[in-house]
Amino acid sequence: MEQKTQSNYNEIFGMVIAFILVLTLLKIVFYQETIFTLLKITASIFWLFVMPAYFIAAIWKEQITLIERLTIGVPISAAILGILSYYLGLAGLNLQIQTWLLAPIICIFAFVLQKKTSRSQNI
Repeated sequence: MEQKTQSNYNEIFGMVIAFILVLTLLKIVFYQETIFTLLKITASIFWLFVMPAYFIAAIWKEQITLIERLTIGVPISAAILGILSYYLGLAGLNLQIQTWLLAPIICIFAFVLQKKTSRSQNI
């Protein structure tokens, strides 16, 4: 249990470091923008792509590292987000609502899928 808690703290620390690195990179690239604008952009990148990627790739938590999981998960998350957004747009759901709904839906679905796969592997 203590090992798992330490691992979770290390992953949270890694996500915070990734957030700071992306914010720093954006500050270098967009040096004329204010820090608050860059914080909004970085937070939206993490909300839409990185957080769903973290939950999607959590299935492979024991096999690969956090950086590898994020590297694999971000394109998968972007693809799922794009496909869902397209079809929800065809169904008439407003794009502004999609921004707030799709990321948590993907995270919840990936979390449930991860729990089901871990439960079936324990049997």
